[in-house]
Amino acid sequence: MDANFLQSLHPSQMKRIRRSSLHSIAYLHFEAVAQHKSIRKAATELCVVPSAVSHQITALEEELGLPLFQRLPRGLALTSAGETLLHHVRRAATEIERGRSFVQSLQGQQSGKASLATVEGIGLGPVAGVLSTLWSQWPGIRLNMHISSSVAAFDAVDRGEFDLGLAYATQESPRVKELASADLAIGAIFRSDHPLAKRKSLRLRELADTGLPLLLPGRSIAIRAMLEHALGRDDLRLMPRLETNSVTVISRLAREGLGVAVKTRIGVESEISQGGLVFVPVRELGGTVQRLVLFTRQDSLLPPASLALAGILKTLVEGLAA
Repeated sequence: MDANFLQSLHPSQMKRIRRSSLHSIAYLHFEAVAQHKSIRKAATELCVVPSAVSHQITALEEELGLPLFQRLPRGLALTSAGETLLHHVRRAATEIERGRSFVQSLQGQQSGKASLATVEGIGLGPVAGVLSTLWSQWPGIRLNMHISSSVAAFDAVDRGEFDLGLAYATQESPRVKELASADLAIGAIFRSDHPLAKRKSLRLRELADTGLPLLLPGRSIAIRAMLEHALGRDDLRLMPRLETNSVTVISRLAREGLGVAVKTRIGVESEISQGGLVFVPVRELGGTVQRLVLFTRQDSLLPPASLALAGILKTLVEGLAA
């Protein structure tokens, strides 16, 4: 900023500028320390000396009159005041980015930033398949897509960290504003050259008896809980070849003929339509479905970039339900 311009300002204006600058730097340093739980690591990320970070944190704590971190032998931990401040700092950063997107849209720019929290199978499958449509219409959009569990995706959107979420509904899901949903059947997915491939439905035990091992989601995946509930005590006799928290892995192994994956069609739709894999309903599941939901925060006003993405994803989800 020009020195002559600064000298021409009224003292109250100078105070406001200095205060704004101090806060932006202090909050930047605060968020970095909260993420790394270490002043040294935060300083490395910010390319400053540790004493500068320590000074900003101390100044912020003195201004607020409350400690933001507990100093522990193995690092720092947020106090309850620190957790509250971090929540609002991140939400404020999100709102600023939304504001930038709105301003860019007023200038007629097909750009801005969109953010999406989703799960592995959806992100690598259907979402990746429609990004060409998004960027053909909005070539300047920057997309932040975060892969996590369904529960974490709902929480992240509820906290305002992401504009949109596309994940499977669970009992723990917070209240959100649903934009679209689809009920997806769960079944057995295996190679079409297997003797049971032409069956209209089957039991998992039948597959195991023919020598095709089970490839099951780990217990952190909602499908596994549904399967165990449906099977009851019979689950004790299931001996899966593989348990993993990656539905992409079990899909890949099913393609290779190394077992039967129990999941939705998501991620292997093309192989099923081309005849390389089959999807056969499992009797034990009795029509159990996973509900896929496109959602945003209850009080959220989507910026143009995320609104454009939401429109494309809404069409995608409605197509999956068909």
